[in-house]
Amino acid sequence: SSGINAEWPLRPGEQRVGQKAAINAAENKIQRLMRQLKELRAATQNMSVEKLMMKLEEEYKSTQYLVQDKLPKEMVARKKSCNNLQKVLLEPAMVEDDLDELVERAQDLQSELNELHQQRMSRSDPADDKLAMFRKQAMMISKKKKVPTATLR
Repeated sequence: SSGINAEWPLRPGEQRVGQKAAINAAENKIQRLMRQLKELRAATQNMSVEKLMMKLEEEYKSTQYLVQDKLPKEMVARKKSCNNLQKVLLEPAMVEDDLDELVERAQDLQSELNELHQQRMSRSDPADDKLAMFRKQAMMISKKKKVPTATLR
């Protein structure tokens, strides 16, 4: 018959170990609750009924604030975050081809920008423009930077 271990109860030694663990856990819980009770009694021993009522009202107000204001706002924020994460998960993952396409488009736009810049520079009179020399140097440097980028791809 299969599943013999599942059908038979635990051996007495194993039962004792489990029972001892349960007893220890229960004793720890009792000790913790007794400490809490002792602390509460000590805290309230010198308090009048009015002070106790004020303390209870403060606790009630703080709990009410948490339940009615703070927690609902946190829940809304977490739901929004969860919805955003779900949207991201539903979007297709970006693959190498998508990245290559974006890099190519950026390079095309940079080339177009350089052409427009050259056209602007050719229209303006270099004698009138004191920065023309620096612009030409910047253009040459940007062209030199394109070469290593292309070889990396």
